[in-house]
Amino acid sequence: AEPFPEAELRDWAHKQLSAYKRPEVYLRLERDEVPLGPTSKPQRGDLSELARRRLTAGGSRPSPR
Repeated sequence: AEPFPEAELRDWAHKQLSAYKRPEVYLRLERDEVPLGPTSKPQRGDLSELARRRLTAGGSRPSPR
């Protein structure tokens, strides 16, 4: 599948979400990078930790708002 255009995602979020609900950063993950729990649901805490590690390691640089 082709990646979703980031600009399109930002536009959608701007139109649909209140300012306080919009993400501060957008981080593209491959499907196998999403941390899943025992019931195969995404683990939000682990996801936040993954984002923090990427930001501090200087990996893929997410775009600010």
